Amino acid sequence: MLAGSMLVGGPEAVRHLTADVAVLHGTASVLMPWRSELPKRRLSRQTLVVVRTERGWLISALHNGRVRPVALPAPDAFPSRMSRAMSRISRRLGRGRRRGATDLAH
Repeated sequence: MLAGSMLVGGPEAVRHLTADVAVLHGTASVLMPWRSELPKRRLSRQTLVVVRTERGWLISALHNGRVRPVALPAPDAFPSRMSRAMSRISRRLGRGRRRGATDLAH
């Protein structure tokens, strides 16, 4: 099915965790032989963990997912109203983060 296709894209960022381990982020897509440009809906983001070995850099882990735009709901939309209602209920029950609370994880 993919005969004659090409993987188009490349790395966008590399972060070395140690001298021999790195996390690589890239964006790519398969360009089918009958197309001249990539359809935006086929774009995927890859996150790889690569490890340096005596044979060179090898992929230890890979995550591949489609790039999808994220739209925030309007303040008066049902998801926004439901989120505010759930936040109020959780605060009344003593759950979750209170307004003005500091995050000790930083």
